[in-house]
Amino acid sequence: MTYKKRYRVPKYGDNAGASAIVDTGDPNQNLANAIVQQAADDYRSAKRYLSKHPEIPENKKAIYNWVNANKTVVECEAFFCGDWIKMLTNLDGREILAKLKEELNGSKAVSPDG
Repeated sequence: MTYKKRYRVPKYGDNAGASAIVDTGDPNQNLANAIVQQAADDYRSAKRYLSKHPEIPENKKAIYNWVNANKTVVECEAFFCGDWIKMLTNLDGREILAKLKEELNGSKAVSPDG
């Protein structure tokens, strides 16, 4: 995820329902946890942007944001289903992704405005 995101990127602790990064005392594990947490935050942010903008927009800036949000979703899904997450944690990346999708679908049902 080396490109600049133009849609609102959540700051640490900005997401309701986002789990806090736990200090394990091991700097390497803390970094691994932060990488997984950032991927989850990026996924949430991109999916929320796309839920508010489901169609391809007409103006150039909005198209750029929409494309980047879609790219972020694809990259995060590849991360959660790929090998790198297996090196970072012994948690199941596909299960994390499923829980993120469930969380986002649940938040739509509770609050359709955001």
